[in-house]
Amino acid sequence: MEQKEKKTFDIEIEDLILTKDEIEAAVSNLSRGMSSMTSGPLFVSKHPLEGKYELTNGYHRLVEALMRGKTSVTVMNQGDAEWKMPSEDRLFEPDFNKEYYGMEDFIEYYELKNL
Repeated sequence: MEQKEKKTFDIEIEDLILTKDEIEAAVSNLSRGMSSMTSGPLFVSKHPLEGKYELTNGYHRLVEALMRGKTSVTVMNQGDAEWKMPSEDRLFEPDFNKEYYGMEDFIEYYELKNL
């Protein structure tokens, strides 16, 4: 069977399926000086029912992009997701009207300011 070439593309951050737990962990790590250990595109899997992409790898890079004011990121699709949609209370949707996009719910404001 021939393997398809994986291509990168840009996607709006608001079009990603993100979880609060992963955002909170990334923010916490970054605030303690633990930056991303990888570079390049973020990895996503397309959710066949939702038509959106789940972020499967790259939460530190995503938070770093948000802190730089980015509204889109480069991703690589890893295939279709085989998971259930997280419950509404576990989803993180960036609020682009707030200074730190809603991440201030996870860490003190002054700590975000230092990221």
